[in-house]
Amino acid sequence: MMKRGGFNIAFFKSGNQDWTYIEDLICAVNDIVYINVLFFVLDGLGMLYSCDVNSDGVWKVRKITLPEFAPLSYLVESPEGDLLRVIKQYCKPGFEIYKLLLSSSSEYSIWEKVTSLGDFALFLGDGESVSVKASSDFLGSQTISGCQPNSIYFYESRASGVYSTYASNVSDGTWTSLHPDHLPPLDWISIKPF
Repeated sequence: MMKRGGFNIAFFKSGNQDWTYIEDLICAVNDIVYINVLFFVLDGLGMLYSCDVNSDGVWKVRKITLPEFAPLSYLVESPEGDLLRVIKQYCKPGFEIYKLLLSSSSEYSIWEKVTSLGDFALFLGDGESVSVKASSDFLGSQTISGCQPNSIYFYESRASGVYSTYASNVSDGTWTSLHPDHLPPLDWISIKPF
């Protein structure tokens, strides 16, 4: 799945001859994540949509939450398979983390505030955000050296086009500079089988 022109998304399935465009969104696409056979799309107003592209060549788009605007939000799958929305605080250090509570009884689902990531850390980025287990093995025998549990790793840009990378402690909201003044922004790489 990809963003197309900000306001539309498109997906390509094996066996198709061309991309399929979904134009049901009312605002620019902010972030997309794939979890348990569904794409979740967050628009610029904070409205969350689910996109089921696996049903016999017919795609289904459904509004999941009411709009909750935040200037900078990321979607990421937790290690338990939950959908998290991470909101970067504006004009102050720190993040707010929410877990989606899917509702089967009402029209819209809600976001529940998360106060700790436990042994996990999040890596936030424009292309893909990932969660990793920070205190033990990852991908078998590989350990993530120096990755702190209950932390969020991210980068920020300045007007000069220079980027800085930080770690934020979820418990107290403090930031630690990891890699100041670099060009271009760092990309997080994840190996995620579909």
